[in-house]
Amino acid sequence: MTSTSRTAGPDSVEGWASAAERAAALVSEHLPATALWRARGVEAQWSTGEGPHGRLLLKLENHQPTGSFKVRGAFHKLLNLSPEARSQGVVAASTGNHGAAVAFAADALGVKAHVVVPEPTPEDRVQAITRFGAEVTRHGDECGASEAHARVLGESMGRTFVSPYNDPEVMAGQGSLGVELAAQAPDLRRVYVAVGGGGLMG
Repeated sequence: MTSTSRTAGPDSVEGWASAAERAAALVSEHLPATALWRARGVEAQWSTGEGPHGRLLLKLENHQPTGSFKVRGAFHKLLNLSPEARSQGVVAASTGNHGAAVAFAADALGVKAHVVVPEPTPEDRVQAITRFGAEVTRHGDECGASEAHARVLGESMGRTFVSPYNDPEVMAGQGSLGVELAAQAPDLRRVYVAVGGGGLMG
């Protein structure tokens, strides 16, 4: 597998649900389920003259080892690499959370990792990546330039590029959060998801 390879994702909602369930089984061997916390203070602010609007539950992904849900997708991607691809290592581009996630998962699985970050990335974010043993290169003024460089770097090194969002295996790994959520709170009526690249929402 090269840094520019693409894997087709499931072609239906049911297919994605099955992929997320399989990912949850794999990821759970390396990451504990995160808790749900009831935000009673916010619930009180929602109350009106007609009564409360219901419970508000927060999925505490900030309790993951790297402080973000992104470690789910990183683990799932790396766990699905062939032995040959794992031996070659991986490359990622990030401004922080994804890079730390890939570095953490790579360290846990004995895979070499190289992360490209934009030039202005704060030093504390770089340290969050290097503390897990990944090599870091600064390149470009923004994420797009860093990603383009990481793809070229991965190709030249024979390493797999791990996208933060544009990869079915990463997305399925993030979907393990939804599998946990459905088991923890089966009566949920709505789920609110912040959207950046779209990997978690997808």
